[in-house]
Amino acid sequence: MRQLPLFLLALLGLPACSTPSPYRYSAMVPAARPIPFDGRTAEKGTLRVEGAISKTEVDRNDFPQMHDTAVWVPRTQLEASGAIAVSRKVELGARFTYSSFEWARASAVGTMPFPNKPSIWGVGPEVRATFPIDREQRFAIGIAGHFMQYRMPIARWSKTSACPTGDTCQVDPSSGGTIYRLDEQRLEARWTYAMGLYPTFAFGDRGRYGHLISHIGWVEGFKNDGFTDTTSSNGEVKSAGPITILGLGYGIRVKPARLGVMTFAPITSSDSPVRYLYGAFLTLGFDLDLVARDDAGEDQR
Repeated sequence: MRQLPLFLLALLGLPACSTPSPYRYSAMVPAARPIPFDGRTAEKGTLRVEGAISKTEVDRNDFPQMHDTAVWVPRTQLEASGAIAVSRKVELGARFTYSSFEWARASAVGTMPFPNKPSIWGVGPEVRATFPIDREQRFAIGIAGHFMQYRMPIARWSKTSACPTGDTCQVDPSSGGTIYRLDEQRLEARWTYAMGLYPTFAFGDRGRYGHLISHIGWVEGFKNDGFTDTTSSNGEVKSAGPITILGLGYGIRVKPARLGVMTFAPITSSDSPVRYLYGAFLTLGFDLDLVARDDAGEDQR
């Protein structure tokens, strides 16, 4: 029932508005997107290096209420990964992600900014595997998972009657011109998780024409007490549970290069702390041999 009046407000075309809460917390959190992986591991003894760019769209909450979430979500994320194929089925490595505040979108109207325009970055270990289903390896199921430690920017603003002109003093027109003063800005370290299944189907002999990639995965979502009447939460970013993501893409390998693309949709609703719409990623990588191979591609050891 709570959503009905907000829907009617939007339907009537009224301007977006936020509650003039005594305190405002804002944070910058990683976007919900699949692990950039084409579902097929490299040959044993190969170093696989990749770069990826992902785009994610967020549906802004135009009528936030008390205790709703107020975070900045990157629309663009850059990633780099490296992994060694310890067998024909398993790769072990690490991933690094980065996004600038300039590339972020607020999850709700009235989300307070960061005057110093910080970035968010994360790093952590990753494992990927592929399990062929048929002898010709046309059908296979890929698996990927990682743990990442992110440095998330957090800021606390307080309602005030006046403050010195500058970036640390903001007037929020969405709450009737309420004035807020920046009290604190800091970084919070947090470990997050993500995992996914990547069923694939290869075209041509040994996938010479590439392969179709489907995806179902789960990543950790985030929330905070963005519009609040207490400082007890201290701006803590909390887990909002797993977000399911569906995706469909295509990958191809022209040795030693790899290319992968995927469109995806995080499954959220109007009641979710952050409402995601859709996204896409592009990966470009190279498989570098760490061992000598014969013409058939077998190790010469």
